[in-house]
Amino acid sequence: MIRRGFTLVELMMVMVLIGVLATVAAPRLLERNALDEHAAAETLRSLLRASRAVAVAQERDVCVLVAATTVRAVYAGPLGCDPARPLAGAGGQPELRIAAPTGLAFGGDAVLRFGTRGQLVPALDRRVTLGTRQWLVERRTGVVL
Repeated sequence: MIRRGFTLVELMMVMVLIGVLATVAAPRLLERNALDEHAAAETLRSLLRASRAVAVAQERDVCVLVAATTVRAVYAGPLGCDPARPLAGAGGQPELRIAAPTGLAFGGDAVLRFGTRGQLVPALDRRVTLGTRQWLVERRTGVVL
């Protein structure tokens, strides 16, 4: 007599293993806040560095406008930062901008202005935050730390 299939004990063990995996692994797979924060943090750092590089390369002042939900880069005019003149993003994007991930907010100084030599105008250290991460933009060089 040939028996095919699984015994009740084998099926119960598989169900127990599935239950353990569901309680341990599923919450970590579904939790994306840490990954989203890390990705947005690296994008923010890149945006700050790119804005400084554009200011130096084009020899014109560039502003980074920090709001709770977005950070965007714009050109500065004679009267200050001009939101109507955004920096173009990479890959043909119309604007260099990033949005905060769900549940996180940008903070710190509302406006960072990079001068033609990459320095901050006025010459004050500036801070930008996202969730638990913080960057210092050095006043004399504009380097993002």
